[in-house]
Amino acid sequence: MNFGESCGALRLASRYVLGDCRPVLLGMVLTERCNLSCSYCRSHTDVSVHFTFEKAKRTLEEAYARGHRTMYVTGGEPMLWRDGTYKLDDILAYARKLGFFYFWVYTNGMQPLTISDCTYCITFDGPREIHEQSRPGTYDQILENTRAAASKRVFASMMISRHNCQFVGEYVREVAATGLFRGVWFHLFTGTPEQRSEWGLSAKQRIAVLDTLWQHKQNGYPVMLPRPAYKAWRSNTWPRPLMQVEMCTPAGFWRCCRDVGSPAVCEECGYAACVELSQLFGWKPAALLQAMRVRDV
Repeated sequence: MNFGESCGALRLASRYVLGDCRPVLLGMVLTERCNLSCSYCRSHTDVSVHFTFEKAKRTLEEAYARGHRTMYVTGGEPMLWRDGTYKLDDILAYARKLGFFYFWVYTNGMQPLTISDCTYCITFDGPREIHEQSRPGTYDQILENTRAAASKRVFASMMISRHNCQFVGEYVREVAATGLFRGVWFHLFTGTPEQRSEWGLSAKQRIAVLDTLWQHKQNGYPVMLPRPAYKAWRSNTWPRPLMQVEMCTPAGFWRCCRDVGSPAVCEECGYAACVELSQLFGWKPAALLQAMRVRDV
């Protein structure tokens, strides 16, 4: 964590100590356009979401006024975002100018990772053989782009569904063996009841996946799963939606995510970051230590 980020984190902590509970983390869906067509993802069927640069600037200004100081960008594939000559770098530079101090970019890793002042989270569908079944010809390109990344903060993240959950342990070991990633993240498939009927995990499968990840963490693998999050997620008792997080598209802001109005989706939320943030904002020491580790590069 550099000096500016350290100061920003201290300011956020002091806000909560003083009872200021405005949101702090902004999720920005820059575009739904993508260069892949993963069968479980809605982005390749909905390309209506796309910010212009001017709209992105106004949204960031509003978000800053609402209290946000950190952000993540997602899609679609955010590294593909363009508005004329403007690229993702320009949006992050403007956010930093406003006073945002920490940035995550969720990407499929198929574009060069050219931005240095952000943390990348690259999605996989499992170990090589399983990943290549759903995203043919992409695995080696992802590793090549990771080796050449301008940022040292690159994490791997697996989308876990009922179709690949049995390969979680193999994924952790394989990704860790590359030596390319700061840590191993994951999320469990999240969607409507209809989507979950095809892709979602049962409660038994969720527990088995979390136990596998926790065992690998205990064995020294860099699994990003603090104990409080593991326990809360295993029992599915963590608080949601999170008041400290908002998501935005050109259409407006949503508390926590765009599915906040769908209790069935919220109840089965599989986003690891949300579970961990619920524990972080609950001042659980292990969650605080992991947050410091993620930034300490």
